[in-house]
Amino acid sequence: MKRLMIVLLLSLCLFSLSSCREEQWDMVGSPTVCGTVEACYADKIVVRITDEEHPEIIGLQVYVSLDVRMEDSLVRFAPGDEVRVYYNGVMSDRDPVYINEVFTIEKVRK
Repeated sequence: MKRLMIVLLLSLCLFSLSSCREEQWDMVGSPTVCGTVEACYADKIVVRITDEEHPEIIGLQVYVSLDVRMEDSLVRFAPGDEVRVYYNGVMSDRDPVYINEVFTIEKVRK
């Protein structure tokens, strides 16, 4: 009985430690836009939307924050890179358009 309690206690400790890791994001169902990087700055990239799933915004130039939620996200891009931006679904309604709450950005392979 004592061994069982020790095993359960150790299991509980290991489980609680594993939940302290970096927050995991489930990208399934998150809003996305695809586009081509036009310019790169220290804290943002400028993306020209090419996403055929959103015809109402094709050609729109959007400033995308590089302050991404996922710590292991790629944040180095070059003009001409094709990217997919996972974000909270909110674009500013001012000009220029901004996406500030970004979960991750990935390069799209063609």
